[in-house]
Amino acid sequence: SDLGLTYTSTNICSLKGSTVSISCTYRPESTTNDNTWDKNVFWYKDDHDLKSSRVENHSDGKKYTLTIKNLGESDSAVYKCGFTQSHNNSQNIAEPGVTLTVTGNCQGGGLLVALKVMCINMLLSR
Repeated sequence: SDLGLTYTSTNICSLKGSTVSISCTYRPESTTNDNTWDKNVFWYKDDHDLKSSRVENHSDGKKYTLTIKNLGESDSAVYKCGFTQSHNNSQNIAEPGVTLTVTGNCQGGGLLVALKVMCINMLLSR
């Protein structure tokens, strides 16, 4: 079902120590009831509730922005926004999410860094 939520960008590369903003936009023409949207939006990081003192949520009613300050490599993850419908408390999460890669150098190296990390994790988990 169409939640009416879209991501401005699905891949972001950011430098360590910098600040990043991840946005999720609401399309009012979708079937989602307008007044349930703004109050109940949440963010997931790798499918866990996102709780951090470096994270700020901001909304103008149509666009929901997650800002993370002083980025570290542990912030590299897939971030997803979603909302809880007030009438039945069901959670709706918008796919595919935003893949954030935090690295020391973003010039075309973001994907390589992500692949290296994946390879290392695979080796470690053997």
